[in-house]
Amino acid sequence: MSRIAILLILASAALQAAPLQIAHGQFGSGKPYVRCTLDAVLQLCVLDTGSALSLVGDSEEFAKYPAVGKVRFLSAAGIPLETDQIQIRNVMLSTFNFQDVKFARITPSEKLESTIGIDLIGRQPFLFEFVKRSSLILGGAAPRPLLDGVEVHRNGIFSLPVGLGHIQTRALWDTAAELTVVDQSYVKANPDNFSFIKDLTTGFDGTGRPIKLKLFRAKSIAVGPRTFRNIRVGVLDLATVNKGADKGVQAVIGFNLIRKADWYFDLQNRRWSIK
Repeated sequence: MSRIAILLILASAALQAAPLQIAHGQFGSGKPYVRCTLDAVLQLCVLDTGSALSLVGDSEEFAKYPAVGKVRFLSAAGIPLETDQIQIRNVMLSTFNFQDVKFARITPSEKLESTIGIDLIGRQPFLFEFVKRSSLILGGAAPRPLLDGVEVHRNGIFSLPVGLGHIQTRALWDTAAELTVVDQSYVKANPDNFSFIKDLTTGFDGTGRPIKLKLFRAKSIAVGPRTFRNIRVGVLDLATVNKGADKGVQAVIGFNLIRKADWYFDLQNRRWSIK
């Protein structure tokens, strides 16, 4: 086999896309899932860039794994949670193999799904495609142009600069947040960019806890060179989010906006792109 042919095969493997399954929700929202194997156990996992931890259910396959530690975290509703950590020896995601990965083991009472968090996704550059197909590519070549402005926070999750009308702030980029969310103080300070639709009493955070929020329509949200118009957003007090990130994060880019573009991130080099 020629050297060129070998290089083409390697490039094809590196760029192999993992198809995403989308659970569609209200207001253009949704949640992405990917198939992966955890110690040869096939799982359909939520892809959650807003989770610092990867999670696995306390199912029969993993119930006998010894705990290697405890982990504590807050839900977006501000409720403290504590659970065991276990070690998964082999994780296959797309063409990537991760070894000896710690997962938080969630009890059935928490009603959470198996989740691939930013602790795995962010180890290498990654590309989410939504415009022509729904897929995840790990380790692919960087598109052009690349932008600055990614900020990686203490728990590994990351944020981008955004424009909410005439106000500039930062927003977490969270694939498992079904709806884009804006802090209520920013809505009050920029009333021309937001119009009230209705109260929502069926919103939930990433741990399944109910959150009361109001539904608004944002006239414009600028992310890099793109401006998204007439985006439905949830509005609430995001003080809890700022406990897990640095000050200045006053919004969450959720899936109803994320699915409108293709996104590339290289968190190690703090570069990103949107198309």
